[in-house]
Amino acid sequence: MEPNSENPGKSILIVDDDAFDRSLIARNLRTELPNYDLVELSDSSQVISAMAKRRPDLVLLDIWMPSPDGFEVLDAIRSSHDYEGLPVIMLSSSTNPVDKSRARSRGADGYEVKPASLAGYRTLAKAVSARLQER
Repeated sequence: MEPNSENPGKSILIVDDDAFDRSLIARNLRTELPNYDLVELSDSSQVISAMAKRRPDLVLLDIWMPSPDGFEVLDAIRSSHDYEGLPVIMLSSSTNPVDKSRARSRGADGYEVKPASLAGYRTLAKAVSARLQER
């Protein structure tokens, strides 16, 4: 995706192996955050190399993906000094409090359950926007 010429530094990395979820997240974020470039990845093994090319302002990271899973990617992000302070929000269909606790203990800045409705994706985009505004 080409950088946004108005704000070349603002971007969000969306990492999810489910194309449908990824597209709904991106579509709603484009509406809520039109000045951000959205970089979409389906392959979690490409996250670190994509971030080396362009550091995002936020990473939305699905937990349950083929190897490496989201927890492993989060560990790689948190182990690099290059990405200190980079907000990472974990996404999952799981409502299990153990998964949320595990994400927090590994350094996630947030945990969002993937929505079950189109309205839920709008709500998720608004929550992401609010987190970016807090920074």
